[in-house]
Amino acid sequence: SQKGQPSGQDGWPCMATWEAWMAQARWIRRAGPGGDPDLGQPVVLEQGRLYLRRYADQEATVARHLLARMSPGTAPMPGRLDDTALRRHLASLFPAPAAAGDAPRFDWQAWACARALRSRLSVITGGPGTGKTYTAARLLALLFLDSPQPQTLRIGLAAPTGKAAARLKQSIDLALGDLVPLLAGELPLDSLIARM
Repeated sequence: SQKGQPSGQDGWPCMATWEAWMAQARWIRRAGPGGDPDLGQPVVLEQGRLYLRRYADQEATVARHLLARMSPGTAPMPGRLDDTALRRHLASLFPAPAAAGDAPRFDWQAWACARALRSRLSVITGGPGTGKTYTAARLLALLFLDSPQPQTLRIGLAAPTGKAAARLKQSIDLALGDLVPLLAGELPLDSLIARM
């Protein structure tokens, strides 16, 4: 480090020194209250974190859309399935799991789909092998069933790379393909899969 500047481990400048340097750099915009005007700087400093401008803008756009969907005045999604039809489809798409003894197990995946069907925003998470694709495919089928015009639904799949996106699409297509026999006569699922 330069003389008179505090240093951290191994002679590297401490975090406060780095932040002071970044605050003075013309190519870094400090975001947030009291921040710099947006002059197209390529790097953004926000709450001690550096972002490339493009990623900071994308994150802000996603945050705006999520907040808009979660706003208290936003009405729940209308649908054509009444509670009886929804229960019937859930029972078909999520057969009762085998339980030890006579006590039935609560099916959290079916519950997540029922909840997501009437919500403006839902997040389904889990580690590898926990059934995210299984659940997402069934949620897509329910969305198609619930829509008065399923062919007009816009479905977007997102992944960090092109290769990951191709694998995701393949997984969803396979999982939806497994549902075609379950929904025969009620939904042209194979033709809806083809346009995804």
